[in-house]
Amino acid sequence: MISRCKVIISTSLTFGGLGLRQASGQTFTRGRLDRSKFVQTFAEEFDRPLSLWDPKTHRGRWKTTWSYADPFGPSGRISNNEIAVDSAYCGINPFERRAGAINLRLARTTSTDPRLGGKKLTAGLLTTERSFIQTYGYFECKLATPNVPGCWPSFWLYSAPVPDLTGRQWDNGLGYGREWTSGLMNEIDVVEILTNNTRQTNHTASARAAWKDAKPGTGFDPTFKRVVAGTHVAPSTGTTSLHAYGVLWTKDELIWYVDDREVFRALNPGIYDPMYMIVSMGAGGWNGNALAPDFTSAVMTVEHVQVFRLG
Repeated sequence: MISRCKVIISTSLTFGGLGLRQASGQTFTRGRLDRSKFVQTFAEEFDRPLSLWDPKTHRGRWKTTWSYADPFGPSGRISNNEIAVDSAYCGINPFERRAGAINLRLARTTSTDPRLGGKKLTAGLLTTERSFIQTYGYFECKLATPNVPGCWPSFWLYSAPVPDLTGRQWDNGLGYGREWTSGLMNEIDVVEILTNNTRQTNHTASARAAWKDAKPGTGFDPTFKRVVAGTHVAPSTGTTSLHAYGVLWTKDELIWYVDDREVFRALNPGIYDPMYMIVSMGAGGWNGNALAPDFTSAVMTVEHVQVFRLG
């Protein structure tokens, strides 16, 4: 199961021997993002109906379940405090199209439908796990958060599935192997926002040992992790207005941007393999970010998701 717990570390500190400084051989200047040598590889403008992944036909762009467990039941949809849903699964649609954007809704429910796994919060989740992966490049999502404390809207990257050591296979129809499991457990959080403070954005990268690094029969050590993390004071309009959040990922370093302006950079902690994108609207997190007892619903608005490779 993907762990979403974080310990945020000040940009002025080091962690695990990793200094948060400019990498040697760096060719990207500090300041404003230079897009002149980018080649676009993915674009979603949400200007047409969502293309949702169908686990039966293996067609569609956006998957609405996590990479672990059963894609047809609640175990593959539950994370932390909520369950990711869609109309085809249980009749609840958390996605609302608007002019040139889409809303992902987090909502409280009183339903006792067993397909909800006992959860009382339903949520919108979109991932490209089965349709798009990339190693290195620039990844961006333009989004706005709700002004409702307790929400956890995020745009992040996670390790693409790789063959595990058990021989169990899951035919995903992609060129990076046929596998049910997540394989590596690396994560780049392009942006995470805890809406009890819409004046701060959080940017993290975690490199973790997992199946791919283990010897047959030995499993892996889930405590092995290298983390770099930083926070940033949000633009003057706060996160409740639309802003573009991006990360430039290279073999040497990671550079985070808000509206094309650099806000944080760090040495690459060991993330060198393909990743897929996740747009999620969750609840909770850390630093006391909790929903009010009378919470009913809130939406995260997403205007676009774009990816580029370095030309």
